[in-house]
Amino acid sequence: RYRPIDDSHPDDLCNVEFSLAYGGMILLNSARLHVRRGHIYGLLGHNGCGKSTLMRAIATGQLEGFPGAEELMALKACYVEHDIDGSNADIPTIDFCMQEPVLAQLGKDAIYQKLIDMEFTDELINKPICNLSGGWKMKMQLCAATLMNADILMLDEARGHLDVNNIAWIKGWLNSFIQKGGSIITTSHDSSFLNEMCTHLIEFQKRKLNTVKGTYGQDMAEVVE
Repeated sequence: RYRPIDDSHPDDLCNVEFSLAYGGMILLNSARLHVRRGHIYGLLGHNGCGKSTLMRAIATGQLEGFPGAEELMALKACYVEHDIDGSNADIPTIDFCMQEPVLAQLGKDAIYQKLIDMEFTDELINKPICNLSGGWKMKMQLCAATLMNADILMLDEARGHLDVNNIAWIKGWLNSFIQKGGSIITTSHDSSFLNEMCTHLIEFQKRKLNTVKGTYGQDMAEVVE
């Protein structure tokens, strides 16, 4: 059932083996992660298995064996958190964005224009970040990913806090992102979202990452890793 990995595929963003620990606990041991452009990967596993820890480690270049410090700017990974750190800050949204060093280099005007492109109003842009809804905080982070030209976008609970209109909006945005050559790794408790959006599934299983092609709930017979 297992098929060999083609290490030389031109669409590979990463094809690496690594281990991951947190607080003295081994979460992954010599696990393989293979991500290609233009795919949406649903990340599965029980609560506490390490899904968020893995995505955060990728985004911050902390995984040994993963494209690290010397390559981090070549492979740009952005983590969109379910509840961003510092989101209770009583500062305007645009100033919160300026705290990110990569975005600050682009300047406030570029950030402002991209927020407008993401359907923010002047009122929302100047509203304290603590007063934004969860949906708008997610859009703000997607704005940052766009400005960073992220290759891999990692979403923690992709449709959390979103109403029906915003769910439709984010589905369109995510499809546009992969059509432009990016790839997405997402968690979600919504099986219908995973069924509709994902091309592959990555499951935490016995300290390994088991990748399959197909949708959530489908017979996972076609193991690709």
